[in-house]
Amino acid sequence: MAVNSLKNFKIVLICIILFLVAVLLVFLIKDSQIVASGFSIKGFQNIGREENLSYNSSNVKGNVKGSEDPLLLYELIPNTRLKYNGWIVKLKTTIQTINSGGFRGREYSIEKPSGVYRIVVLGDSFTFGQGVNDNETFPYYLEELLNKKNISAKRFEVLNFGVPGYNTLQEVEAFKVKALKYSPDLVIIAHVSNDIENVSEIQETCHKLYDEYLSKPYKMDDNLNLKGYFTDKSEEMYYSKIKKMPFDEVFQIVQIPMEELYNLSVSKNFSLMIMHFPSSDTQNEKLSNFSNRKGLCYLDLQKAYIDKHLYKEILHPKDPHPTPYAYQVVSEYISNKIFECGILDTSAKSYFFGKIY
Repeated sequence: MAVNSLKNFKIVLICIILFLVAVLLVFLIKDSQIVASGFSIKGFQNIGREENLSYNSSNVKGNVKGSEDPLLLYELIPNTRLKYNGWIVKLKTTIQTINSGGFRGREYSIEKPSGVYRIVVLGDSFTFGQGVNDNETFPYYLEELLNKKNISAKRFEVLNFGVPGYNTLQEVEAFKVKALKYSPDLVIIAHVSNDIENVSEIQETCHKLYDEYLSKPYKMDDNLNLKGYFTDKSEEMYYSKIKKMPFDEVFQIVQIPMEELYNLSVSKNFSLMIMHFPSSDTQNEKLSNFSNRKGLCYLDLQKAYIDKHLYKEILHPKDPHPTPYAYQVVSEYISNKIFECGILDTSAKSYFFGKIY
């Protein structure tokens, strides 16, 4: 009896071992297939490499597509309307409307109507208005404010060409290929400190890291955001690199396209204004000096941020994009600066914007 029991035990044990080996083989085969196909991260199943990593960390899913323009890399999709719930954290749902021209807001005719003074605003997510509704961005508030003043019987249009994640090079390229045809009288380019990022270089590093990951015989945590992880690593590597470089050399990625935009303002006869969202005193000084050399109107928003306590006016501690109130204040400072610089008719001074900031 004891012999039979031992024999049966061995048979059962062998069966269990074979079963466990079979299960292990199934998982190994499955994992190798997943790693080989690049679909290992939760939320990215059935999405190819180009869709995973082709955009900078703009975090606007649903209204962004890859661009045929090698400088733009990606662009907003015309005629789309997106419900947006937040960037790093979930916030209130807001509406982002991209019109037929491929920029945010209502429809504008390409041909400028008679009696209209047209302003084009260039920038990144701070201009686009990430996390606020279409009628809560500073370009929207600026148009509303200017038209309420009834200045010299003019009607004002302010076109929001901000695109999340764009740097200065992309903003100027977008102006040339998309915005210039709208015949602006004034172009405002809004600068943020991360405009010194070389988006193409960061994206190339991102792809390289991803390819290296695919060659490894293991996969990462299923809950890891693949795109976010490799983008963050690529940005860390980029900033580590530029810290060792002379800042004058680093800043060329901003200054060269700014020079091009200035030259366009001369040849195409439109006014140019540079504004700086406060974050980097060094970049502020560079932009201020550039503006002075070129005779341009320059607005440093640091005073607005201090006087109106705008450093606290952000969407969330983990999301530094401005609130609607902050954008209202910004639009007021812009409008007053436009007048102070003499861009609009100075005869309107007595009833224009009142106090000059």
